[in-house]
Amino acid sequence: MTGANSGVGLETTRQLVRQGGHVVLACRRTDAAEEAARSFSGLKGSHEVMRLDLADLQSVRDFVAEFTANHDRLDGLACNAGLVSMGKGP
Repeated sequence: MTGANSGVGLETTRQLVRQGGHVVLACRRTDAAEEAARSFSGLKGSHEVMRLDLADLQSVRDFVAEFTANHDRLDGLACNAGLVSMGKGP
């Protein structure tokens, strides 16, 4: 789940963990994600925090490498991060 450390992403993640899922919080600010994830204490499922900066291609590559090294499958992907891209004008 990108954007999982606040707002809709955090609440969606909380609900998935509550229902017994294992959710990866893929966030640029892992400290904020760890703090947000404290609210999952006592819920049925599990979670982990991994660093992912969607504005940095190397960060994306590193995330994919780490994820595939540690997980056998991906059951779902929620791209919830708020992104702003300012391309060069004409």
